[in-house]
Amino acid sequence: MKLTLFILILMAIFSSCAVADEWYAGGTLHQATVLQWKSASPDNRLATSADWFTLLTKRFNQSLQKEMDSLNNDQYLSFLKYNSRRLEQCVSQRAGSQYANGSGRIVDYAVTCYKNLFGL
Repeated sequence: MKLTLFILILMAIFSSCAVADEWYAGGTLHQATVLQWKSASPDNRLATSADWFTLLTKRFNQSLQKEMDSLNNDQYLSFLKYNSRRLEQCVSQRAGSQYANGSGRIVDYAVTCYKNLFGL
């Protein structure tokens, strides 16, 4: 009984730490439609935006990548979160437009937002 309680407490501690530390993990909207994006959780949208920001920066924005590479881990994560939020807000704003095509690919909105926010 004590062992079971101990294991449950450890699981609770580690699962709450993982969620708090890994806000950028678990994004599943990379191939989503606009309607799927709009109905997804804010955490999923943010994690997906972090993936897009990281990928697009590595592939197409060498000057920004160099800036990120010079940061320590805490600075890097803060920078990533700040810019992922900016990207998520832009994508969500465009997806919420009356002109948004519900069956359109959300990744197209992400690329446009990235270009507008960070250049390419």
